[in-house]
Amino acid sequence: MNVLVRCVIVGTLALAFSVTPAGIRAQDAPVAGTPTTPPVETLFADAAAKETAVRKALATSNPADTLLKAVRTVVDDYESLVKRYPASTQADDALWRAGKLAADAFAEFRGAQEQTTAVRLFRLLNTQYPSSKLAKQTPAQLTTLKATLAAPAAAAPTPVATTPTPPPATTPTA
Repeated sequence: MNVLVRCVIVGTLALAFSVTPAGIRAQDAPVAGTPTTPPVETLFADAAAKETAVRKALATSNPADTLLKAVRTVVDDYESLVKRYPASTQADDALWRAGKLAADAFAEFRGAQEQTTAVRLFRLLNTQYPSSKLAKQTPAQLTTLKATLAAPAAAAPTPVATTPTPPPATTPTA
């Protein structure tokens, strides 16, 4: 079953990499110095397709630790889109999706890198796109991430220091 899930994931990711929407035009100018930069819509569609495949794999019971590499790739794809097209109407959505995916990966695997990435992306969304409807949701996401960190620490019992009990004293018999 696990091999089947991996095959489905790899196949879906391969399909996502090979699909290029026809008839898409760029609405935003690419950053200077990158003449072959794909249109923002293509980058967003590719990242969204990969995200869908990764989320399906995350939804399985006991997802493989190797899935973290795929999560990080998708997050990087969304961040690249934002760097190339910061004025795009999809930039805030890309940051939101990347932050949510990193937060979900943190919830599943408890990786410090994913938690740090999610916090950074939500904060970036809040500062770079403060008028975005998604930016208004970032405080709740940040609170959830902090609560997730605090919950395991609070639930762990505090170890009690014990001192060894000396054996009972014996009295010599005459």
